[in-house]
Amino acid sequence: MLKHLLRRLHAVVALTAAGFTLISAPAHARVLDDFDDNSKTDWADFTFVPGFGLPSETGGQFVFDLPPAGQDIFTASQKVSENIELREGRTVELRVDVVEGSGEDAFAVLAFIPNTGGNNPGTLAGYAIAKDPTDVLITKGIQRYFVADDSPAAEIKQNNITLSLTLTVEGGNVHITGRVLDKENNDAVLWERTVVDTPGEDAMADGTDSPAEPFITTGYFTLYCYQQFNAGIGTYRV
Repeated sequence: MLKHLLRRLHAVVALTAAGFTLISAPAHARVLDDFDDNSKTDWADFTFVPGFGLPSETGGQFVFDLPPAGQDIFTASQKVSENIELREGRTVELRVDVVEGSGEDAFAVLAFIPNTGGNNPGTLAGYAIAKDPTDVLITKGIQRYFVADDSPAAEIKQNNITLSLTLTVEGGNVHITGRVLDKENNDAVLWERTVVDTPGEDAMADGTDSPAEPFITTGYFTLYCYQQFNAGIGTYRV
């Protein structure tokens, strides 16, 4: 699914290509953006503070650069030209290449965010994989974490990696697989977890699964930089 599609997103998380793959009939892979023209096309930005932390496209990268905000905060951008649908029997894989990140507490986030019911990136409601150098999360919303791995297994480099989020709808459930791949080693798997979102209330590593219903709907490929504020850090980039 989306086999070598994404390129870069830089925000300090620097990202390079963004893409997705559908597996339902024949496998179908598509690069959503290779960030090669220094112009953001069909990206819709989200920020809580006008002008704060908006990503830019430059030098073949999509860059988020957030100054310290004194609190946890995030910005996001959605590729709105592609309406991605999760439906029964379909598998969708989203990928993005992370060129570099500024360090701990600057999370690069790859997400499927539903675009129905008035939902927007500010809710974080959707499926996502989030990573900084010491933690990897699989999330369903704000403080709703299926996986919150801060073990030694999650202490993975933040440069020249690919974030992969695979979503499969089967029997009314959504099977969610998050992976971190090593671009410098033929996409070797550095980290991988799979969880299942059922119609009932599922156990979570942190938070409560409410509302419990899976996101079997349409949505957008979404990128975030999440600043987990730390007074000793001068910039949050991905």
